[in-house]
Amino acid sequence: MLKSGITSPIYLDLRVLVSHPRLLASVASLLRALPPTRPYDLLCGVPYTALPFAAVLSVAAAVPMLLSRYDNKSIQDAFTAGQAVLIVEDLVTSGASVLETVGPLRDQGLLVADAVVVIDREQGGRENLAASGITLHSLMTLTEMLAVLLRHGKGSEDKAGEVRRFLDANRKVPVPGVPPVKPRAARKSFAERAGLAINPMGRKLFETMEAKQSQFMRCGGCWDS
Repeated sequence: MLKSGITSPIYLDLRVLVSHPRLLASVASLLRALPPTRPYDLLCGVPYTALPFAAVLSVAAAVPMLLSRYDNKSIQDAFTAGQAVLIVEDLVTSGASVLETVGPLRDQGLLVADAVVVIDREQGGRENLAASGITLHSLMTLTEMLAVLLRHGKGSEDKAGEVRRFLDANRKVPVPGVPPVKPRAARKSFAERAGLAINPMGRKLFETMEAKQSQFMRCGGCWDS
């Protein structure tokens, strides 16, 4: 069960990388190579799995790191309003965790325009973040990761097909707690509403409004006195 509330046929646990320092350093180096939209002054890892990536990247790039607490989202360490922050994440599905981290940073006057992630699950996170002014830069997508696993015999073609079907059915996962925007239904004309009216007085009212509106349009937008 993902944080977005959907059940996924595949789970990628990147927490094990902390047990492999050379791999962890390699991943951090690759994240550092991703080109951000703008220069950044600070780093901030999304709690908890991305914190090691951010810490290693901070040391390698000699860029200060902020620590955003998971419980109350308070920000630790020193910073100055107006500084730019690069968000570091391990996986992105809907982008909810990144947005939860970004909120308190922006509340403190910090600028956030970019986020780097190891794997983009291709399920709407990139689009959801873009809607909040954040560009997502990923090392690889879930589709690319799936190809790597198959190439190294770490999964079956049947499972790969299941994952592909899952992705096709869940390309736009909304951020939890934010209902999807529904398209507004076309408004019926006064004449259509008159035809649907059951009460004679209501029908007469709609017919009068339709006649007045037609008269208004015929005179170029000026009521004929």
